Amino acid sequence: MTNTTFKAALHTCGLSHNEAAEFLKASESAIKNWSRGKNAPPLSTWLKLAALYEKIESAANFAAETISLDEEARETLNSLAADLSTEEGLPGGADATAGALAILLAAQDQKDAIRSEAERPTVNLTDLDPNDKILCSYREGQHFREWEEPRYAVIVVGRANFCDNKWTVPIPDRKSLANWRNFARKNILQDAPHRKIIKIELLDRKTKEIIA
Repeated sequence: MTNTTFKAALHTCGLSHNEAAEFLKASESAIKNWSRGKNAPPLSTWLKLAALYEKIESAANFAAETISLDEEARETLNSLAADLSTEEGLPGGADATAGALAILLAAQDQKDAIRSEAERPTVNLTDLDPNDKILCSYREGQHFREWEEPRYAVIVVGRANFCDNKWTVPIPDRKSLANWRNFARKNILQDAPHRKIIKIELLDRKTKEIIA
């Protein structure tokens, strides 16, 4: 049996021959011939598969943010499908492929989090100078808040639109400082839930040091 890159691409996208024929607007016999290496698919076919795989990755990244591997039942994980939040959706078995990729991404995130937590030095927030608490006040009759310069900030390394990014978010108050990881996730994901967080660090802006 001949193994071809086209056959592997269909497998990667979760498409059967029949599903591929429907999605690529080609005959099933052409799909089979391309899979066997009898003929080569045109460039337009590869571009369509590339666009589909990009959608699969997007659906998987979004779903990975909502998966809690400790809470999901094994049966649920084994039948998980991830789809796009559009009417078009994913064709054929591509949603199952996206679901599998989402589980793998969530597992990798959990593995990285466990390793990062094990390597992270412990910090007692009660030891931080209370004078560094950030104060804010509402000016009467005006529609903005006046902040003092925050001493602490969170640095978030993540991915958005398939590119690596780094965000720095100042910590506005003592409560946010005590829950700085949750504060970072909320601020980074609230307007863009598709973002994938890779690492979160606590920065002392006065000493320029990462303290947690």
